[in-house]
Amino acid sequence: DFVKLFDPPGYARANQTKSPQDYVRIKLPVSPLITVCILMSTAICKKQKIRFLLGVFDENDNRTFEEEEFVEMLLALFRGMAAMFNLLNMKDVLPSVQR
Repeated sequence: DFVKLFDPPGYARANQTKSPQDYVRIKLPVSPLITVCILMSTAICKKQKIRFLLGVFDENDNRTFEEEEFVEMLLALFRGMAAMFNLLNMKDVLPSVQR
């Protein structure tokens, strides 16, 4: 189900051909998947969610978000939410770094 949501073209191709090569080409974007799963979880408290995401996206381990790290986290969040609600195929749904 995650493949269907996060890589719709890859899922469609693999489902149609049933080829092992097409299954290998499926790509699950890890940061959007982790971000949306953590944020949508009801079993994890808000403080722990923020700490976890800080650990994932704080590349220089200074315990704060630099602008680039924060933008990367937001893009992962938006992509993950769009995938969870099956909106990846809609034009201009996802923001880009330029916007």
